[in-house]
Amino acid sequence: MHYQPILDLRSGLVRKVEALARLLDGDKVLPPAAFLPDFGPEELYELYVQGLDRALLDRNLWMGQGLVLDLSVNLPPSGLSDPRYFEATYRALLRHACLPSALTLEILEGNSIDCVDQAGEQFRKFTALGVRMAEDDLGSGHSSLTRLRELSFDWVKIDRSIVQLKGDDNADVLHFVHQLTRLSHALGKSVIVEGVENLALIDAIRILGADAAQGYGIARPMPAQQLMQWHHERSIAGSNQHAEADLTRLARLLLLEERLQACQEPLAASRRCDMLSTTPEREAASGASSQASDASCGACQLARFRAEVDAIYVGDRKRATEKDALLHAAAFHGVHSNAYRQARSRLAATA
Repeated sequence: MHYQPILDLRSGLVRKVEALARLLDGDKVLPPAAFLPDFGPEELYELYVQGLDRALLDRNLWMGQGLVLDLSVNLPPSGLSDPRYFEATYRALLRHACLPSALTLEILEGNSIDCVDQAGEQFRKFTALGVRMAEDDLGSGHSSLTRLRELSFDWVKIDRSIVQLKGDDNADVLHFVHQLTRLSHALGKSVIVEGVENLALIDAIRILGADAAQGYGIARPMPAQQLMQWHHERSIAGSNQHAEADLTRLARLLLLEERLQACQEPLAASRRCDMLSTTPEREAASGASSQASDASCGACQLARFRAEVDAIYVGDRKRATEKDALLHAAAFHGVHSNAYRQARSRLAATA
């Protein structure tokens, strides 16, 4: 088994690892894509039994060296229709004296659940035992969305295909992460973003509400003993601070857009222009009572949007023209218009 760290975005600590199976073929280490397609039901079951046993054993070895980590292990979709998986899980937890709450089972993407009632019964047995359940690869297919609706997962994992950066303008990438995170949180589930291959993404997805991150940008999967060394030596020194700052700004801008859209209302052109030209000094001079009485109107929200965009890009003179164009598009066309999207794209592309 190899183990990939999962970073808690609130604390900045690694408290959990995902156990990932590898097969040894002589000197070669084969990844799952090289053998899983050839596995039938019995091979998948045996892989689960051996993999879970090895992972729990390694966890106890880490604990003996002072490192306490929760485990995440993949459960094939057949694990919700074959009762042997639950029995194997129960026995393994007893054998290794592991609290069920320290284990998360990730339901892999596959075909839609054939028997929802039977799957729900097995799912409830796992949760009654105290094991955490996770929906893997959210956003990768119809079946993952169906399962999200049908089963009471504790965690969801946003698929790596959602977070592939596209170059200068990554607004759509961050929008997808934000909306899937909001959906998951609304359903009472915590969110892990998979496929974080660039440290620049970490702060951005934290701002957008994600709970944890996993990917090559944090660490590659590694053998158990190497994980101990990695954990002691872990450092994010050398990250791309410029790219991180740009994505962080974009994430903050997307949150501002959402708030403005929620309360923006049609404004007279003269009023829009007045709000766009308002300076911080003029806002302060207007008095607290005026701001309070007018706080919910579209004009006030537009003025607030302008001030907060200024704060995001403070001191960035190279983007002054693009920022002004963005504010103009927000005022006259709205934040979901093509004009605004084009202005935001030009702002993001300016180096």
